[in-house]
Amino acid sequence: MKILCYGDSNTWGFDREHNCRIQQRWTKVLQSLCAKDEIIEAGLNGRTTTFDDPYNEHRNGRKTLPVLLKQHQPLDMLIIMLGTNDLKNVFHASEFAIAKGIRELIRITRNPYLYEFDYKPPKILVVVPAPIHPDYKENESIMADFGDRGYEISLKLKDTYKDITDEYQCEYLNAGDFICAHNFDCVHISEESHIILAQKIKEKIEEIRIQEGL
Repeated sequence: MKILCYGDSNTWGFDREHNCRIQQRWTKVLQSLCAKDEIIEAGLNGRTTTFDDPYNEHRNGRKTLPVLLKQHQPLDMLIIMLGTNDLKNVFHASEFAIAKGIRELIRITRNPYLYEFDYKPPKILVVVPAPIHPDYKENESIMADFGDRGYEISLKLKDTYKDITDEYQCEYLNAGDFICAHNFDCVHISEESHIILAQKIKEKIEEIRIQEGL
């Protein structure tokens, strides 16, 4: 299968503790676990679902997704893991607004006019990002960017995302069921969590492969 992984810094593999890119990021680990598949990395630090960041240009996921879908067609699967940056105070978005952003990305992906020849829209797996770590109040920069409200909403995304994926019959995986954000900065996940996430996504891919005969 050809799989596009669309996400933010937790897909790009940002390691804030060491200010570098994690080599054992989940997309790379997933490629090693799914050796016969083609895993395409499309992570961007600061990417949102549909919001324009006034401080960082070109972070709106809605605007860049169509280009990537056309560039890499034909695709068998799209994995979306976004929403953490939507929690920032600057957007003041509710859990419902963030879930609507995911809905918009699903709608874009399902648009048949994006695809040439007889290519069809890919299967969609939505991964709910791990919530903000509860130690966030001890980190001044994270507290300033996300605050109490961002933390509380991060805990609610698993439910609003599930409603959207049920409505649009997409595959669903809640990362918070098995990993958490690193307590160093309370937003990014550790290398160990990347490895666990890759394994769980691989298991989900195998389920989908059997269901769809891929």
